Amino acid sequence: MDKSKVRIFRKANGKIVIEGPVRLTDEKGNELPHGDTFSLCGCGKSKRMPYCDGSHKEQI
Repeated sequence: MDKSKVRIFRKANGKIVIEGPVRLTDEKGNELPHGDTFSLCGCGKSKRMPYCDGSHKEQI
């Protein structure tokens, strides 16, 4: 992948994958740390919001 371009896609399990140079902030504008590739929670079950922690895989 071209490291200067951003790629965002949603996986079937709900997580949202972000690849590339982006600035992620909270609602107050505070920058949130992340790597070059990271996943955001799309199901609302993560204990590490806004990041996906795999909680969507837990069985009830």
